[in-house]
Amino acid sequence: MALSGRSFLRSTDGDRTARIAVFVFGVLIVAAGSVEAWTRHWLGDDIFITFRYIDQWFVGNGLVYNVGERVEGYTHPLWLLVLAVWKWLGGELTTGAWLLGVVSFSALLVSICYASFRLSRRPWFAFSSAALALVLHHDMLVWATGGLETSLFTLLVTLTVLVPTLLHVSADKKAVATGALLTLGVLTRPDGVVIAPVVAGYMLFEARAGGKAVHELRRLAILIAAPAVIVLAPYAVWKLAYYGDLLPNTYYAKSGGGSYFRQGFTYIGYYLDAYPSTWLLLIGPLAMWKLLPRAKDVRKRMQSLLEDERAKVLVLGGLVILVYGIMFVARVGGDFMFSRFLIPLVPLVLLLIETSFRVLLEHRSMALAVPLIGFPLLVGTVDQNRRAQLFLDEQGKHVTAEERSGIMDEHWFWTRPFTEDSTSLIDATLDVGKELETYFREVHVRLLIRGQAGMAFYSRAAEVIENWGLTDSYIAHQPIGERRRIGHEKFAPVEYLIGRRVHFFFYHGAYQPHDTSFYRFVSFRLPHGWGPAEMYVYDRTLMRELKRRFPGRVKFVDFEAYLEYYLSTAKYRSRREVERDFQDFRVFYFYHNADADREQKFLDALAEKGIGGREKD
Repeated sequence: MALSGRSFLRSTDGDRTARIAVFVFGVLIVAAGSVEAWTRHWLGDDIFITFRYIDQWFVGNGLVYNVGERVEGYTHPLWLLVLAVWKWLGGELTTGAWLLGVVSFSALLVSICYASFRLSRRPWFAFSSAALALVLHHDMLVWATGGLETSLFTLLVTLTVLVPTLLHVSADKKAVATGALLTLGVLTRPDGVVIAPVVAGYMLFEARAGGKAVHELRRLAILIAAPAVIVLAPYAVWKLAYYGDLLPNTYYAKSGGGSYFRQGFTYIGYYLDAYPSTWLLLIGPLAMWKLLPRAKDVRKRMQSLLEDERAKVLVLGGLVILVYGIMFVARVGGDFMFSRFLIPLVPLVLLLIETSFRVLLEHRSMALAVPLIGFPLLVGTVDQNRRAQLFLDEQGKHVTAEERSGIMDEHWFWTRPFTEDSTSLIDATLDVGKELETYFREVHVRLLIRGQAGMAFYSRAAEVIENWGLTDSYIAHQPIGERRRIGHEKFAPVEYLIGRRVHFFFYHGAYQPHDTSFYRFVSFRLPHGWGPAEMYVYDRTLMRELKRRFPGRVKFVDFEAYLEYYLSTAKYRSRREVERDFQDFRVFYFYHNADADREQKFLDALAEKGIGGREKD
């Protein structure tokens, strides 16, 4: 199904000039879109979770986030594998994520240009209005990169519609090719499984409507399923053996399968508010009605209808949009990142709108030119303006996620200037991680992170606890109370963090310390100033080593010295104060350090105030 000069220039009506013009137009669209996507390349924070998995794999620790913890904290095994191959070939992971995203976006544009060419009945109007709209679509360009698998998954979803409807090969080859695409889709993102029965069911229905016998349908079904059986079955066995679960840990972290339709339709509503041109999809049923044959026999009507490639694309594309949009996007509550879960459907939406115009205005050339030109201009003007205003208040300031039902502009959040020298937030976060690596290089540090996966990746901390449970089975399996912001409804209990002996949490923004006791604070000298952190537990071996290696660059209260001072003044403190502080000090210090002498002195001080005995528990 690749786009080639030969396929475009092959003429059936002698109008070679028109086909040359369309081919040049397609090349320009693909080139412009690819350049623009690369120019806008960026990275969000989440991909650094995957980068840490790859790093652990390459140093021999296996596909784990923390050594010894077999938890599948990623949802895109194929994307991870492709990035791992890139790293194995000597490439930088960040560059690989950018480049592979842009390549996927370029291939998507090629596919849409090809589809427009095939679906056009008029040579001079075979240019791809949908592809041009994609290049003018703000969030398509945003999610062409970002580091995640979005661009590749979007390409695969689009191809699973175009291959069964437009590929001219034998039924067997088409079935295997479609099955392979569906399998790759599931490996790229597990929600690809929602699309698989829709596409497979359509192919079987089309074959039956075309007069295929039952045994031929059975053969077709086997061929569609074959790639999944060959690839996914062994993969499932490996997952069960390695991780102990067929579902990724993120499935449980992000609700565990519960429906959240109210939030999901809110998510879709914000997209429609930003991109009102999407409503043009409603002309699709009118186009289908026009294509519907008038024969009385239902089977003949369906058989005749499905001989038209335009009808095939409208039917299958419409089903995929409807089922995926409702049964996945709406059901799970969408995402906290604006538009990301809807991006895989956008190329199909735009192609179906274009195709509907082609059907409805098939015999009116000048009338057809208006929507084919005007539609992408609508996306590039009205939609662009609406999208730009979506996350701004009346004063032109960016609103918080809470003001948009927990949905945020992920691209703006990470790429906005964050420091005085206009360093972006993501770059500042990565700079912090790179500097922390010098502190953590020779010691065993446990970090708690909240939206700081990039920092954790570059810090090379020995253990990292992701607060929302993406990489932690215990947190992910916590029950959900009242539904809140998607992906942030489960969080690490303080008791769990203390039990894991977490050393540092570098607090920031809305995420502040859980305990403001002065002795819990530590600051590290970093590229953009001092980096304050909270200590959940005090590890005297670690703190002594940091103090020895980095004098003046790590500031904290020497808790051992503070204990000596406290004990020397205990007789002047109230019974209630000493009893309360002892419980805090136990959790913060004594449970994690072998310091029997000081603990016994504390018990003695308590005994003098009539609390407990003089023996250590």
